[in-house]
Amino acid sequence: MFEDEEESKHSVEILTYDFPVSKIQLQIKTMKLHVGVSRSVWKASVIMARYLETLLPDLQNVNTVLELGSGTGLGGIFARTLLKEAETVYMTDICTKSLQMIRENILLNMTSGEISVNYLEWGKHDINHELNDDKAFPTEHQGQFDLIIASDVVYIPECLQPLLQSIKHFMKPTGTCLLVNNRIRQDLFIDRFDGMLDQAGLKKSKEDEVIEGADKFKVYLLTHQ
Repeated sequence: MFEDEEESKHSVEILTYDFPVSKIQLQIKTMKLHVGVSRSVWKASVIMARYLETLLPDLQNVNTVLELGSGTGLGGIFARTLLKEAETVYMTDICTKSLQMIRENILLNMTSGEISVNYLEWGKHDINHELNDDKAFPTEHQGQFDLIIASDVVYIPECLQPLLQSIKHFMKPTGTCLLVNNRIRQDLFIDRFDGMLDQAGLKKSKEDEVIEGADKFKVYLLTHQ
């Protein structure tokens, strides 16, 4: 037990991420990959942030943002910083240790504007987990979000259906979801992706690919059918 705690202590690092287009710089506390998968910064979250920069002209009316599978919080903190006029950004994860790290990273970046950090298990929308005393989540937020973001959140195909259910559940009728996956993981379920989108009542409004060094990332904008 104490050896694990000691290993975790020495596996923490704070990394700097620069986004020149929006002139945003973030300091993100993260764990080395062998210690905490959900508390490491995955490249897809950086790709997602950069893609949000390109979408900024189309995001001026975004008032509410939800991140699914926030991990370290890079994506949600970036969205909060980029979308200054948004009322609230909700960041969610199933890992309580990740939720604590998100709070630490919010403080580290002195992010202005409201951010709510909440526990969420995809596909289960009828139970509130009130980690913030004044926030009941998720039952009161059905159909409330203009923008939903998620990056590299599907590692096994079985996770895809509850993820899509949550996107459908929380997204406004006029809302958009930005989903970014490493191509290696996307290929695990690419043959069934369109069918599962259709079953969930969602559709692709845009499909793109981003190449970063040796890595390829699939980018989707999803809307209601």
